[in-house]
Amino acid sequence: MKLKSWQQFSIWLLRIFIYLAISLYAILSNNPVGWNLFFLLHFILLTSALLYLTSLKTLKAEITSPRYFYAKKPTTLNLTLLKEKNALLPIPQLEIHFPKWLKQSVAYVYFFNGVPKEIKFTWSPPARGVYQELQLTLIAHDLFNLFSKKIKINLPENYLVLPGEHLQGKSYAQQVQQQLQRQKFGQTNYAIKNFRPYQSGDSLKHIDWKLSSKQQELLFKEYESEGENQIDLIFWGNKSKNFEGALSFYYTFQENLQQTITSQQLLVSETAIVLPKNTPAVFATLKPFKAVPKLPDFYQKKLIIIAPKEDSQLTTQLTHWQKNNQITFYNYQKIAQNTTKKQRRKYADKN
Repeated sequence: MKLKSWQQFSIWLLRIFIYLAISLYAILSNNPVGWNLFFLLHFILLTSALLYLTSLKTLKAEITSPRYFYAKKPTTLNLTLLKEKNALLPIPQLEIHFPKWLKQSVAYVYFFNGVPKEIKFTWSPPARGVYQELQLTLIAHDLFNLFSKKIKINLPENYLVLPGEHLQGKSYAQQVQQQLQRQKFGQTNYAIKNFRPYQSGDSLKHIDWKLSSKQQELLFKEYESEGENQIDLIFWGNKSKNFEGALSFYYTFQENLQQTITSQQLLVSETAIVLPKNTPAVFATLKPFKAVPKLPDFYQKKLIIIAPKEDSQLTTQLTHWQKNNQITFYNYQKIAQNTTKKQRRKYADKN
């Protein structure tokens, strides 16, 4: 910062020196060349000073962005620059400085006269989270870059950044989909879906004789097929260096799984969050828990649990859930280790 201030001070000293040198030359030499330089210099100064007649307070900025961003994924945003009132004089050069967390630091607009100007820029969020209001710094320069004016514009919006795509999460979701498709036809899970009157050709072993005697009618038991069962997805957010990777894996996993399979979600974080559909914003602020929150119970469910790592608390909980449910557990720590080993093998084979 001190270096920049010193550079600006040096530039102004140089400008003053040039002005004094030309003025003295014109006065002392008293020839046409000297006076032409003198009047040209003052014409430039007068033209540049007209910048101060332009008010920057009427400058407005609007940004068009998607509802959500994804960590480390480049996204194009549209910034529209406009003026509330038409300018009498155009701004020769306008610098637009973006916040440090944006990939693009500065953009330039030349001879801006108030007509809406669209500027495209790219943002690759480094990590998930909520990024607060976007502050733009606008610096107007004259034609000869002698003078400048500055104004700051705040765009009060929250930018939600969700976990980035995880290739293994997508791959594992596809495997689960294939398994469920294979199980869908002809298999039952012994959960009764409905009772209906017996029809000719129905299997006698599926008649509920006890209920039939009460109703004085043969009642046939219909079972849910495996494909009709809901899947409950659980993210176990224990504290770990793998938390962000596991959350990214889980987010990609559930996004791909929900395209074809009905599922409910439980996010075990600082509080146990039962996640309704179409509420991805929760993933932008999710934090690991310090103590296991109170959890809902499950009975005769299919549970898929994903965790950053397995610890004693999770082992106890898995044992409890396994008593009355069918569970599948993915330990992200092991998934990450296996992925690293495969990458090393590929690298070794190439070399």
